[in-house]
Amino acid sequence: NSSAETKELILSKLEQQVEANLGTAMMYTLFEWAKEHQEVLMENHRPVVTSVMVTASSELTAPSSTAKRKEKKEQLTKAQKRRM
Repeated sequence: NSSAETKELILSKLEQQVEANLGTAMMYTLFEWAKEHQEVLMENHRPVVTSVMVTASSELTAPSSTAKRKEKKEQLTKAQKRRM
């Protein structure tokens, strides 16, 4: 919610700058103003932190290798098949 409030604050402050600079080329001016006032604009902003789970490559290969072993155990030789 605070990021929405921060966004609204930034937009309102930029609109004030736009009105103050009407009639001039202002893209550079607006970016420079935002850079200079970044701390004030972002003081209430709480960044959203997302966690990413990293799995080791050995953990990724372990389940597949055990699955392959199970498949090999289930396979019967020709002699075993004849006995059935």
